[in-house]
Amino acid sequence: TETDPRGGSVGLLCLAGALCYASALPGALFWDSEVLILDNVFLRSFSHLKDIWTTSVTAGAGELTNYYRPLPVTLLLLQYQLWGPHPLGYHAFSILLHLAVTTLLFLWTERIAGRKAAFWTALLFTLHPIHNETVNYADHFEGILAMVFGLGALLLRQKRRFCSLIALALSLLCKEEGAVFIPIIALFEWYRPINNDEASGPWSRRFMGLWPEFLVFSCYAGLRLTVFNFLHLPIGEFGAQQGAYGGLALRLLTFAKALVVYLRLLILPMGLHFDRDMPPASSPADPWAWGALVLGAAILSLLWRWSAKAGRWGLLWFLAALLPYCGLLPFNNLLAEHFLYIPSAGIFLTAVLLAEGPLGRLPRLLSCALVAALLGFYGAQGLRRNRDWQDPVRIYLSTLAGNPGSYRAANNLGTEYYRKGKLSDARSAFDASLRANPAYHPALNNVGAVVEAEGRLAEALQWYLRSAQARPDYALAHKNAAGIWLRLGKSAEAEKEARAALEAHPQYVDALDLLAASLFDQGRKAEALEPLLRSAALAPKPQTYLNLSILYSSLGQKEKAQEARQASGVRR
Repeated sequence: TETDPRGGSVGLLCLAGALCYASALPGALFWDSEVLILDNVFLRSFSHLKDIWTTSVTAGAGELTNYYRPLPVTLLLLQYQLWGPHPLGYHAFSILLHLAVTTLLFLWTERIAGRKAAFWTALLFTLHPIHNETVNYADHFEGILAMVFGLGALLLRQKRRFCSLIALALSLLCKEEGAVFIPIIALFEWYRPINNDEASGPWSRRFMGLWPEFLVFSCYAGLRLTVFNFLHLPIGEFGAQQGAYGGLALRLLTFAKALVVYLRLLILPMGLHFDRDMPPASSPADPWAWGALVLGAAILSLLWRWSAKAGRWGLLWFLAALLPYCGLLPFNNLLAEHFLYIPSAGIFLTAVLLAEGPLGRLPRLLSCALVAALLGFYGAQGLRRNRDWQDPVRIYLSTLAGNPGSYRAANNLGTEYYRKGKLSDARSAFDASLRANPAYHPALNNVGAVVEAEGRLAEALQWYLRSAQARPDYALAHKNAAGIWLRLGKSAEAEKEARAALEAHPQYVDALDLLAASLFDQGRKAEALEPLLRSAALAPKPQTYLNLSILYSSLGQKEKAQEARQASGVRR
């Protein structure tokens, strides 16, 4: 029987991707992964499925954001039930999704540019180190999953339109950037060959045929702007929940600066780090922004001029996929490597098609050596970055080397030092974070944790209160303040802070335990029962059941006290 040569190509692509990312499997879970995985109470039980589909992506950890991504969180729930907090499974899942994107990208670009160009485009995509952050960062698989469904929508559209629309809807439920596949589908309608029955007004007629895709997006956008608009923001501020920058003109000029950085990273991916920053355009006359605009426009114009139709389609893919970050709407993040995951596929196709001509005129051995050298360089850069991602301290140090003003990386570095018992190093890192951003509430809280570990409770309390004042809905600072008040014998003050923590995060187990303890110390034992039972239902820990046993005994409920003691596993 004849074998499909595509199978061999897909096998080689998946093997190359697996070899490139195999060393990422031992990586740790940190930063956002702590919020979305380790601290997310919604992952503890399937009973939270309704919560996952009706709240923001970080609600399970007590943080309010405007991101609605229920499908990835549902998959995190499934993963947590399979392998709990162990990092290996999450990394393996992200790598498998990346290989799935590589396969689907090969199948799609084969339709556009032929098998040879499709293979090299997919190989460049799977090996390029710009994707290292997206694949290694365990909770960033939402962008990979959005691309899986987006490519699925493209592949299914001609013969299985309904399935294509379902895939498009699933892409939107993975990440807001899934919306870029609507203009990408429209671009394909411009690109694809015209049938005989489309001779009269072909492109406009086909564009009007996109109404089902626009209907899917309209339904999604309507829900996001109303029911799932958790911060109740108007559309002009929808992506700017952490603070916007300037008007439309300044935002577009700022994007011009970012575009030049993106092009440099795609060509020469060195100095990679995952908390990038750059100054936004300072005024409409900012010379650096205008210089970047001219340079970026010149590069794109040359690529357009030199490319045939398939290459131009790839260039338009690149630009369409950058639309969410171009400044048309305010956005709180100016620059990020993971923003390039979907856009890069298009410009890689353009680059491969442009390179075919010059490489084809060289001796075969020389052209193979040049391609091998380029792919080897990219693969080596990716392997080096994999090592960084295996150790949180290392990744934060590399981030600070690239962006010394990253107050978030400095704070997280201090957190890792604190966990290792290096209190002096931790304090230095937290102080560096506060020098960069004096009102950064996690760093204020973490200085309090260091001071508390050194036994200075009154001083620690002041740091926790400062943190809560800087961010009144920061549940952790309120919880820590409640703990200090309880240790100082101030149970009424502890109750107040515990309730403030629960107002921000109603399912905060530690805050429920502290509330119960503060009520017990005030002699309000019957009232203490309710938060302790809620705590046991959310996270059934031996200590919680032991506390329930003590509480039931003090209320004279001997049978329930015995049941709770048995549940704790503690013998008399």
